[in-house]
Amino acid sequence: MQLRLYRYEKGWNEPFDTSLDSENTLLLTFGEMGRNEAVDRALKEICEAYPEAVHAGCSSAGEIFDEELLEHSLVAAVAKFEKTPIRKATRTVESADDSRAIGAELARELEAPDLKGVLVVSEGLRINGTELTKGINEVLPETVTVTGGLAGDDDRFERTYVVDDGCEPRSGAVSAVGFYGEAVGIASGFKGGWDR
Repeated sequence: MQLRLYRYEKGWNEPFDTSLDSENTLLLTFGEMGRNEAVDRALKEICEAYPEAVHAGCSSAGEIFDEELLEHSLVAAVAKFEKTPIRKATRTVESADDSRAIGAELARELEAPDLKGVLVVSEGLRINGTELTKGINEVLPETVTVTGGLAGDDDRFERTYVVDDGCEPRSGAVSAVGFYGEAVGIASGFKGGWDR
């Protein structure tokens, strides 16, 4: 895998390495999309630089780049997989009551004998994350690692955005990216609570 990280604040931190663009490239973006015109333009710029890539990401409540915590920005990871096919499935959330069914639909769309992992990026306000996860786990075997999170909107709790298939910030969406084949290993970790 080849990986490049980019940060947009008042401009991009470096030129894009467009040689990484392919059908097996994941462009993963997090930032103040959907609420900040400059960030939305930056999202469009990086998506246009990687037109063949699978585009995923969401709005956030602060962005992390290396060891920096940023706000009002866009961060992007471009990962080109040499031997790992990737696929994306997206659904629209109308009601939190649909969460479990949406999870199951996404899992069925991505399900395959060689599926190794799924990265889920979801609308953060209209979804029940627990039920979404249950729906995914009901369909996929325990050997498939499922990880991801919910979109944020700073401290507003008004509207969150997920990067849709056209690489636009869209409210009310859930995306899942599947990673396939024997060449990929996926692990996940989390921690709850507060530290000093």
